[in-house]
Amino acid sequence: MKEVKLRHPRRYILHNGKAEFVETCQITNKEYKVVVPFEDFRRWKENKELAHKVFDYLNADEREFIISGFTPEEFKHITS
Repeated sequence: MKEVKLRHPRRYILHNGKAEFVETCQITNKEYKVVVPFEDFRRWKENKELAHKVFDYLNADEREFIISGFTPEEFKHITS
């Protein structure tokens, strides 16, 4: 079974009024990306608002990726 490592620090890019979270999946080796409006990112990061409230338009996998840095495949791997 492949070991999935926690990523620190989390990687995100701020540009054009958006925050882009990008990582390469440790299971599939494919790039996984979630893009959110900068204002929502700020509410979550600086104001400490809950991700499920700020990013209510994202699905659970996308929110988990923003919170933990684990892609959907990595999260399935570590929780199964």
